[in-house]
Amino acid sequence: MGDRFPRRDDEHGQVAVIVALVLTLMLAFGALVVDVGLSWAARSEAQTAADAAVLAGLAELPGDPAGAVAAVKAYLNSNVPGLDDGTGWDVNATDADGDITCWAPPAPVPAPGAGCHAGNTAIQVVTPPLEPTYAFAGILGRRSGAVKALAAAGPTSGITPCALCVLDRDAAQALAVTGGGGITVSGAGVVVNSDAVNAAVLSGGGGVTAPSIGVVGGVQASSSGQFTPSPTLGIPPVEDPLAGLPTPDQVRALPPRGTVVASPSTPPVNEGVYDRIVVGGGSTTLRMNPGIYVVTGEFTLSSSATVLGAGVTVYLACPQYPQPCNGPGATFSQNSTARYLVTAPASGLYKGLSIFADQTNTSPITLTSSSTGSFTGTIYAAAGGLHLSSDGGILQLNSLVVAGTMQISSGSGTNLVYNPSQNATITPSGSRLIR
Repeated sequence: MGDRFPRRDDEHGQVAVIVALVLTLMLAFGALVVDVGLSWAARSEAQTAADAAVLAGLAELPGDPAGAVAAVKAYLNSNVPGLDDGTGWDVNATDADGDITCWAPPAPVPAPGAGCHAGNTAIQVVTPPLEPTYAFAGILGRRSGAVKALAAAGPTSGITPCALCVLDRDAAQALAVTGGGGITVSGAGVVVNSDAVNAAVLSGGGGVTAPSIGVVGGVQASSSGQFTPSPTLGIPPVEDPLAGLPTPDQVRALPPRGTVVASPSTPPVNEGVYDRIVVGGGSTTLRMNPGIYVVTGEFTLSSSATVLGAGVTVYLACPQYPQPCNGPGATFSQNSTARYLVTAPASGLYKGLSIFADQTNTSPITLTSSSTGSFTGTIYAAAGGLHLSSDGGILQLNSLVVAGTMQISSGSGTNLVYNPSQNATITPSGSRLIR
């Protein structure tokens, strides 16, 4: 008996076509999975390289921008040999072939080609492109594709460092410019931690000019004074960048020296613990030998006196030293005709540190000049204030200034230039990937 449902001969051909189509689709999906996997592997490799490189570069900031760039390139090649092709990709004005750019928050990330400079505290890396070779995409005419990665890192403690760091969290007019000269800051920015509505105030004709200005609270400016650039408000407060400094008693024991009231015949003085150092008289010059000078009462320069020295750090303590101050302590004051021509240590724990107030000493440091004058080295008065005044010439501070409050009543202006090599070493409290 014949088949009840006879099979047509052409059905075998239809099944073969369907099977071929299904197999083709399955192979295509398989190839897609393989090529996507290769792409993700390349992307992961590039991102790992970028993350490691940017953290390595951050470790060299803010003091060694060239070292930061070198560290980035070394880590890129450590993760992906040959990724740094050495063709100047990090300095040209495009990130198409990769880029290394540093900056100091709260300023925005600069355009490609900005490079890295002293005082920068954050770094961004765009890797040169990787070109993974696909296994099957060549069938569609594509054998490789460019893969890049971006990573950025900065300190966890906010904006660090700042050339001018005003730390008081609550003070009204924590930064106050009342004269016509104002202050120009370079090398790093200005940060005001106070959350008061008038945390930073310009009440005269002078202004504040810096690479960046960040304020936790608010600002007020007179019609003639201005902030340049406009401050970034509502920033997180910066931590004390020098909070980890050891006090002199933790460094070494120092002998008591009593009081020195200098005269033209006073011999050079040596490190130790002083009740008072008073230098006055037009022909009086006091020479300070290298070392640490702890002052528990006052350090005063007046009447055209001169103080000379090298490798010197002055520590402003209290009468109960080495116990902390917990209030007003020793003062440092230089009047308009006196000259303090003393340089800080060039190495060691107090490298670049000129004046170091006990962290709970609330007394002010006062620098006044009636002619062009200069001061080099870090001024640190975390709980006190720094008062600057100059009426007859520009007051030049080659300094990092960290103070509770800052008052500037300068008719001629103040230049503050932060150079890491001349100042105390800042170590951020931590670092993190931020992008």
